[in-house]
Amino acid sequence: MRSDSDKAKLYDRQLRQESGQTALENARVCVFGSTALAAETLKNLVLPGIGEFVVVDDGVVSEQDTLTNFFVQAGDVGKLRAECIVQGLCELNPDVRGSAVTRSPAELLA
Repeated sequence: MRSDSDKAKLYDRQLRQESGQTALENARVCVFGSTALAAETLKNLVLPGIGEFVVVDDGVVSEQDTLTNFFVQAGDVGKLRAECIVQGLCELNPDVRGSAVTRSPAELLA
């Protein structure tokens, strides 16, 4: 965990607004699907310090994913894509909690 002074430097833009960083740290997001777009969107929330995120998807990493998704690599082909993405995103900011639900989004919504 970062100290308050480290957070002040890192999250300067959010802290300029009275409750900006607190609101972000308390936010929780659920994303259905683990596409490159979903990963990039989450990256833009993880870097400034969102509180928690969940990725729901049962897809596996394909060779195509390794070309378009920054958070998967050639060695990940055949692994669960949501888990790979969550691992990569959590490495960007240790203050953020991330998890993967490896079920079909359609099945979960039904």
